[in-house]
Amino acid sequence: MEKQPGKESTPTCTNAALMLTQVRSLKTTFDSSFREAIASGSVEDVLQAQKDKAELLSAMELLQNHLDSIAYEQTSDTEFLTRMKQKLTEGRLLSRTDLSFLYEVPKPFDGSVEDKQSLREIRATRKSHEDMLMIFKCTENEIAHTVEEINESTKAYVGELEPNIFTRLPEGVEYVYTSFPEGCIPRYSIKIGGKDVDELKELLEAGGHRFDYTKSILEHNDFKRSLYKEDPKDPEKPHYTQWGLKSPEEATLIRLFVNDLGFPSGATTKQIYAKAKALGLELCPPEVGPQFRLQYISRPMYESVYVGMKQIIGSDRNPRVFRVGLVEDLDPDDD
Repeated sequence: MEKQPGKESTPTCTNAALMLTQVRSLKTTFDSSFREAIASGSVEDVLQAQKDKAELLSAMELLQNHLDSIAYEQTSDTEFLTRMKQKLTEGRLLSRTDLSFLYEVPKPFDGSVEDKQSLREIRATRKSHEDMLMIFKCTENEIAHTVEEINESTKAYVGELEPNIFTRLPEGVEYVYTSFPEGCIPRYSIKIGGKDVDELKELLEAGGHRFDYTKSILEHNDFKRSLYKEDPKDPEKPHYTQWGLKSPEEATLIRLFVNDLGFPSGATTKQIYAKAKALGLELCPPEVGPQFRLQYISRPMYESVYVGMKQIIGSDRNPRVFRVGLVEDLDPDDD
């Protein structure tokens, strides 16, 4: 989501006020139990004071992370970097939000080349493994490095992409890396279904997105047909538009580089699709192309994402897929 200064400021400030109230309450409780432990010296009172202290520190950490999140949402990446540098200069600890920003989780840094280099230099001074555990909010035992290590308690995966990796990972695993921090495998959730081709084109036009080169794909019967749900009672209806549009649903997308699939020198579409299938992935419905453009409007400059879908013959009579980017918003491309 694109950061907008001041957006949702009232709810976030309200949450911060509630968290501050909780911290003050826990501080009062700890002060009381600490005095009792000093006065009595009993093991029971000491243990209670230690418990109260742990709860207070946890609440303070949550509050600090929440305040950093507010600052992150309301400032540019360059401004947040300056703020983080000041923290380090003052010898203060970095919060989980700071570390996520530092390691570009889940989004890449949006700033100058000089600032990007500064980010790398700071990372070089850090213990990346310890930072990773804080970002992932898990212990070492909750990170799997091979398919065999994956179990119901797995919260993150850092390792080679092995066969069936994406079918073996528990639902809700947010962090998947081939290596940390460079090998991030991003995931996106988008809504698809419930719209015909005319509605999609109207939305693209209304958003100011260019799709001149994709009109031949959007108008192709294979694309239009993919928007409709086949009627099992009457699959031979005269025209697919009589079936009814597919119902809206959420689609989870996995973004991979060709190198992630084990092809450092490139590969054909057939090879890429075969390897993706072996990893437990399916081809995207063609609608993902325009919907991804509509729902992820904030993309890094000149970045292009190719949609892994069944190819559709373009106006040049070559098989094409959608390419979604910032410069050429929707562009068909070959294999």
